[in-house]
Amino acid sequence: MRQMNIVKELATNLHEVFKTEAGIIYQSDSERCVLIDFAGSICKFNYAQSLRLKKIIEAIDVDAMLLDTESASLEIVTLHGCDNVYILSVLQIIKLKELLQGAFVMFDLNNILKDCLQRTAV
Repeated sequence: MRQMNIVKELATNLHEVFKTEAGIIYQSDSERCVLIDFAGSICKFNYAQSLRLKKIIEAIDVDAMLLDTESASLEIVTLHGCDNVYILSVLQIIKLKELLQGAFVMFDLNNILKDCLQRTAV
């Protein structure tokens, strides 16, 4: 229910940043936040939190998880200062990594385009 409220409250201000079959990342300029729709939940982050999440996910050693036959191959991901918790399988980690990497490429591309447009306007 809380997730639907987040989407409804920001629905008119949301812009799709990047989408895969596993999830979607939206950006709200007016709220200065990023919404990550992944693994059946929608979580709201500020830009710095989403960048920290990306770094945490990229630091997970997927190869070691796959080779470890004695553990359940699940990772619990939390962010300091956030209420959101992800409990992810190896496959979900790979899919979230792809989603986050794609979104941050789009953020970088947007910044490059704005910079180029500002240079040509001057």
